Amino acid sequence: IFIFDVGYRPNSYMQHYTKLLLSGTARQSTRQRGARWAVASLAAASAFSWVAAGNAMASQAPKTLAACNATDFQTVLRPTPAAPSAAADAAPQAIWLNRQLLQWPGAPASGRFKLYHSANGSLRAPVGGAVTGADGALALSAHRQPVPDAAALRFRYVQPGAVLALPRTPPQRLHDLQRAQVLLVQEDAAGHVQRATPLQTAGALDDLFAAATRISDLGSRVSPKATQLKLWAPTAQAVHACLFDTPRGAAVAAHALQRDASTGAWLYRHGANLTGHYYSYLVDVFVPGVGLVRNRVTDPYSISLSADSQRSYIANLNNPKLKPAGWDQHTMPQRVQAPVDMAIYELHVRDFSIGDASVP
Repeated sequence: IFIFDVGYRPNSYMQHYTKLLLSGTARQSTRQRGARWAVASLAAASAFSWVAAGNAMASQAPKTLAACNATDFQTVLRPTPAAPSAAADAAPQAIWLNRQLLQWPGAPASGRFKLYHSANGSLRAPVGGAVTGADGALALSAHRQPVPDAAALRFRYVQPGAVLALPRTPPQRLHDLQRAQVLLVQEDAAGHVQRATPLQTAGALDDLFAAATRISDLGSRVSPKATQLKLWAPTAQAVHACLFDTPRGAAVAAHALQRDASTGAWLYRHGANLTGHYYSYLVDVFVPGVGLVRNRVTDPYSISLSADSQRSYIANLNNPKLKPAGWDQHTMPQRVQAPVDMAIYELHVRDFSIGDASVP
């Protein structure tokens, strides 16, 4: 089922109130046709409450709004040093098995190992020299016991190498490490770098943020007097929601989302029903070899997108006004009884309609 939109024109009385939208943009995709959507009215009281909140954030608003409306979808906020170490740009070699254990294929368990971190991506680890640009480091110890069964089974493809254990570390610090530049370094007794590597962190993310599996309301949710936006982005350093009135107009507001440390999810609640409006996210995240980057993206949990996937659409799919004609009277065909009898097709709108002259 494909759901697209062409936007709407606000009712005349809504134009008397402050517009209540966040900003953002999105990745471009195939051309898409739209269907008209219902637009819910916004209360004047909610408009005034938004103005008050906006004044409190006036110092940041202009820059954030500019990012919401920028031509480029990606901006480097803080680049890595001009001459980063080779390890900073290399493909990750070590594997983060779970929140406590790491494995470095091919590395001997000799010397000493440290996990260096930098929030702004300033690490340098030249072989034969000392690590610079670090916010701090954790000393690791060799893990002599068998790797837990779950991790051993999941990462059974990993080649033999040193298995290292983190010291007892508060969960919050472990969470912060997932949002920063991190290098695993093997040093000699004098602290000189013998080898260094970034890490693959999927095992740590799944272990640290296992509570995220219980989240059932990712994406946009609307109620008669409120709108909620929630995004799972455990490696992000900051997330803003950009609100739009229309599918192509400029952003009218940008709001910071609040992070839940236990799940890695980000949340914004708005005091009005924004059905019929649009949004996208500004996500600040460290990118190896690049630095701290701000990406402007649509919501991966979108229920619908504007043309060319520029913005995510806010709506309640249970709204009767969104039902196609005859929806309630439609009779479902008999379901396939066995999976082996299924025939599944992947359909791309562009390829399906490119030869149809009736489709603009």
